[in-house]
Amino acid sequence: MTGFGFAKGEVIDYEVEVSIKGLNSKNLDINVRLNVPDVSFEFSIRELIRGYVKRGQIFVNVSLFKKEPIPELELILKNVNAVKKLLQSLDLNPSDDAIIELAFRFYVPREQLALKDLAEPIKEIVKKALEDFINSRQQEGKVLTKDITQRLFAIKDILNTINILKDSLYEQNRAKLLEKIKELELEDSPLKAGELLLLISRMDIEEEITRLFSHLEQAFNMINSDESARKLEFLIQEMHREVNTMSTKLPALSSHAVEIKTQLERIRQQLANLE
Repeated sequence: MTGFGFAKGEVIDYEVEVSIKGLNSKNLDINVRLNVPDVSFEFSIRELIRGYVKRGQIFVNVSLFKKEPIPELELILKNVNAVKKLLQSLDLNPSDDAIIELAFRFYVPREQLALKDLAEPIKEIVKKALEDFINSRQQEGKVLTKDITQRLFAIKDILNTINILKDSLYEQNRAKLLEKIKELELEDSPLKAGELLLLISRMDIEEEITRLFSHLEQAFNMINSDESARKLEFLIQEMHREVNTMSTKLPALSSHAVEIKTQLERIRQQLANLE
């Protein structure tokens, strides 16, 4: 399932921007990019993502931008006093502006914290981006779920049509085979007649239709619950198998079988996008 999330915030002397992009994939593949390389921090970000996402190609970009430093008043005052003492010792009387300029020239800000000290606050911003990302996926998921549900109803309609046609088609094929037995004068050949009667019994698709309706019911329940998309994929495979068997038994239903298999294939493609 695709998705996008973004969040930004401030951590001490840094502005932090986090973007997360997701692409479709059956497995989970996480790529983390930091503009301040830190292997241990990358690992902790991956673990954080795993707690929220189960599948897909996930691209996480964490960017830190150092803010323009604001002079620390305490250090500036110390520099002003130091400059005054130095100038007095040299018997010089510069203007206040010159003293301030010299104080700033010798100003050195305190050492910034290492990335490891920023890790936890940055992870909080990553969590916000993740929430935005998950929300976008959920919105897409609702659209996909609606589409899959509509296709399941389409399959149900086709099955209802097949259920109405099956008895008449079965009787037509049965009548043709019995007529063939008479034409070949096989009534007195128990072996041949028995084989043809076996063929007649194999044209019965009642079991396949019953199983397909049962699979459909399970699919409706799964799509409206927290069931895994992979379980639904397995169920779709089972339905595909039943449709093949049904069309083999009654070739006259081939066009209906093709319609069902087309819907099943589109559902399978959509399921690949679901979490």
